[in-house]
Amino acid sequence: MFGLTPAGTKLDYTINELMIFLKVIVKRGLIGMIIVKILMNALPEKRKEVLQTLLSMIEVIRQEKGCRSYHVFQDIQNENIFCLVEKWETREDLEHHMRSDRFSVLLGTKILLENEDQEIQVHTVLNTEGREIVNAVRGQRI
Repeated sequence: MFGLTPAGTKLDYTINELMIFLKVIVKRGLIGMIIVKILMNALPEKRKEVLQTLLSMIEVIRQEKGCRSYHVFQDIQNENIFCLVEKWETREDLEHHMRSDRFSVLLGTKILLENEDQEIQVHTVLNTEGREIVNAVRGQRI
């Protein structure tokens, strides 16, 4: 049990109850953000087609409700590997995007991929630190 004492009242919560509460406030966008990373390995002869498809979606997806950013990266050692990084305000915004036609197009590119699969990771971020953490760890200003 985890005990809190706001205004002299003791409230007891289990870890499970706290995790449910945390998921609800993240889903509603009250704290945190959602980061999606998608890795794709295009067939060499389909690389240009995959790239054109990905680039054609950037501006439209960036205009979707809750999209903080949407970027397409190409590996510098293997030009057939692409990485999409998306940041969303809330889980609901991301889920709306995942149900969209644009996301269906993205999933449809799997026939153009080396192993017909995309590695998809969804991260819920509650805290983000920047240069200050590097300065603190290294004991100097970078």
